[in-house]
Amino acid sequence: MVADQKLKPTGPHRTPGRGTRPTTCEWPEQLLSAHPVRRVLVCGARLPPPAGSQSLKLAQLYVPLAGTLETQVEIKGHLTTVRLKPGTALLAPAKAWVLPATVPPAHLLSLLFGRKQVCIRITAAGQAPALPQTACESWLPCPQNAPARKLIHAFLGLAADEGFARVLPEVARALLGCLGSQLQRGAPALPSKGRVSVKAVSAFLRAHHHHKVTRDTVAERFGISRSHLSRLFGRQRHGGFSSCLSRIRIEHAKRLLKDASLKLDDIALSCGFDDTAYFCRVFKNLTKATPRAYRTGQNQG
Repeated sequence: MVADQKLKPTGPHRTPGRGTRPTTCEWPEQLLSAHPVRRVLVCGARLPPPAGSQSLKLAQLYVPLAGTLETQVEIKGHLTTVRLKPGTALLAPAKAWVLPATVPPAHLLSLLFGRKQVCIRITAAGQAPALPQTACESWLPCPQNAPARKLIHAFLGLAADEGFARVLPEVARALLGCLGSQLQRGAPALPSKGRVSVKAVSAFLRAHHHHKVTRDTVAERFGISRSHLSRLFGRQRHGGFSSCLSRIRIEHAKRLLKDASLKLDDIALSCGFDDTAYFCRVFKNLTKATPRAYRTGQNQG
């Protein structure tokens, strides 16, 4: 049975003098062929993100490969529980959010559409309420003139108009085929050490700030040393790596505080803080106001 097939990530990619890179993906052609995308759900961003949700800076496409993935999203202005099975994909546009719910065992292909790259992840779902744990990951260059970029623009543009819902699966299949061909040709998984920039790291932090992100894990993710990462951020006027991560988390917290129904404990966890008291100290240090005072000011405004 297709559900029993194992996804086979390639072995770690080693580069002399740079240590071990994160495991890269092998394109799941067999699973995608067995269950081609026949339906695409599109979630919205009208409702404020609930506590524990993952706010998305970049558009993402979730494609189940085996099993069932249950999650909660906003569809047409309503909080909706969806059960994603192979053949049904979920598109989360930029500024939308995804709320993990009960997560039965599943394998999931997710695509994150950056301006110049596309991140391909194949994950094995973890236990609720944890997000899926990354099994393998590849980054594909996708400049403006690339065929995949044109398909991405078409896909996102059509998704914004409900009248084109019927053609979305066909465009999704074309996009998956294009990216699969590019990945199978051996595109580099990550930028070289010399090309790693503060901008690239900052984009990664915005997408993962709700996880337990540390200087060591980020350095390993980009295949550079901890000291090299510190030097990159040391050149910035607004502080180092920790300051950047804190600012990103607090900006997310500001958005969540607009919803008076969310508890501070839930907001802290959703922003990557295990300790609410520490979250409050960081928030006050950056905004000169406590979270409660900030919320009161926002509500009065």
